Order: sequence, then structure tokens, then C-alpha cells
Amino acid sequence: MVDETLLELTLSFLTEVDTSLLLWVQLYDIDSPYRKQELNLSLTADDVAQPLYYAANIVVKKILGRNIDVNTEGGYYGTALQAASFQGDDTVVKMLLEAGADVDTQKGRSRRSALYMASANGYDMVVKMLLDAGADVDAQTGRSRRSALYKASANGYDMVVKMLLDAGAHVNTRGKYSETALQAASSRGHEAVVKILLDAGADVNTRGEYSETALQAASSGGYETVVKLLLDAGADVDAAGVFGPALYTASSDGHEIVVKTLLDAGADVIGRGIHGTALQVALSRGHETIVKMLLEAGGDVTTQGDD
Repeated sequence: MVDETLLELTLSFLTEVDTSLLLWVQLYDIDSPYRKQELNLSLTADDVAQPLYYAANIVVKKILGRNIDVNTEGGYYGTALQAASFQGDDTVVKMLLEAGADVDTQKGRSRRSALYMASANGYDMVVKMLLDAGADVDAQTGRSRRSALYKASANGYDMVVKMLLDAGAHVNTRGKYSETALQAASSRGHEAVVKILLDAGADVNTRGEYSETALQAASSGGYETVVKLLLDAGADVDAAGVFGPALYTASSDGHEIVVKTLLDAGADVIGRGIHGTALQVALSRGHETIVKMLLEAGGDVTTQGDD
């Protein structure tokens, strides 16, 4: 049974940064336990870490000091390192690594490594710690067998993407469904990430599970800048997937600027998609401006659709 009064006093002590916590750190700095301690009146509240830092430091060290197996599995995320990495708690991650935590374990129901989870949430400090500790930068985790680079790219964390590439991540690694990091970033319009991946040598014409290229993914989402980046990098403007070429999907979804960009890049105006040509799908969706652009580009009004 927790003593509520004692708990409240402890919380007050730790959270009153300008008074009790500052005085404690002036008297005893837990970051320098072996240095001779003496009152350091030069410290101010700006020199003191957040209360959570000290609380985590004390609690985790006490637990580890009781010969607890740092790699014990339990809960959805698996080990303590996996959970701390998911939360982005760099203080705890550092202590767990120093205590011998397995940096590449994929325990728990999630079956995702610590590096994957830290990368997925953009925790660059934790990612650096894990990489410095020897984490497998290309480990494929979870049911989808996706890498940390894929997930960081999909979520738009450009700093983490660069860190992973600098650590040797393979830019064209494929997951279970054959998607690459470039396809993931393009489908969500993450311009900075797309540029980083292209500069690192990403294959611009790789196809995913549904034969969709990065250009088709970006065109379907209406991401104009990404479309231009991919075209400048040599993307095949007429590559056809299950649903059709990029011009077809952009016309279907009403992305006028993307349609113009693709036409300017030489897209085949009569290329067929799943339900006919780009002109037919634009007509069926009522995209008047796109219909006009396609007609001016030579769209054939007599072509018969699959229906």
C-alpha cells in the first residue's frame, strides 16, 4: 500500500525545480557520484535536468541493482529496452544498454526491435544510442518485415532517415509487401525524406506489391513537389501498375497540378488504367479542368473503356 502523504512529498520534492530539486542537485549531483560533493551555489534552475530524468535515474538504477534480468520479456513491447525506446526515454535507454540489454531483441507481441520503434517515432537521440550500441540497422521486424529506415521514411523523420543511412542502412531494402522506403515516403508526401533517399541512390522505378511505383504513389496523393523530384530523378512517367499509370490515378483523384506536371513530362495521354483512359476517369468523376487539359493534350474522345 502506497503512503499517499509520502508520495505527495516525494513528487513535490522532485517537481519544485527552483527550490528543493535545485538544492538537492547543488548538494549532490547524481551524474557525478564519485566526484567530491560540495555545495555548488553557481547552479541555477536552467542547469538542472527535468524531474523525470532524476526519477528515472534513481528508480531504474535501484531496480537494476537487484540483479534483475535486463532482457526479461513481458508485455506488448517485449523487453524494458524495447518499451523505453518506444517511449523515447533516452535516460532509461542509456542505463539499460549499460546494464547489458540486448539491442537487437524482437521479443513481445509486437516483435519489433528497439531501433525500429525509436525510428518509427522519430526519437533521434535514442536511435543514435542504439546504433552506437551496435543495433542491426537493416533488421526487418514485425509481421510486415519492415526495416527502421522504411518506418522512419513513412513517418517523415528526415533526421532519423539520414542517421540510418549514414550508419549503412540499405536504401532499397524491401519489406514483406515489396515496398521500399522511397515508396513509403512518396505515398505520404515527405519531400525532405524523398530527396535524402534519392541522393542516397534509391531506385526510383522499383515496384511494390501492387506494381505501384513511387511516382504513382505520389501522383495518387497529389504531392506535386514529390512528383517533380521523382521525375527529375528519372521516374518512368508511363509505368503502369494494377490501377494504371500515374496520369490515370492523378486524373481520377482530381490533382490538376500533378496532371499538368505529368503531361509536361511527356505522359501518354491515352494510356489505359483499370477503367479506361485518364480522360474517361476524369469525365466520370466530373473533373472539368483536368478533362480540358487532357483534351488539349490529345485525349481521344472516341476510345471505348473496359466497361
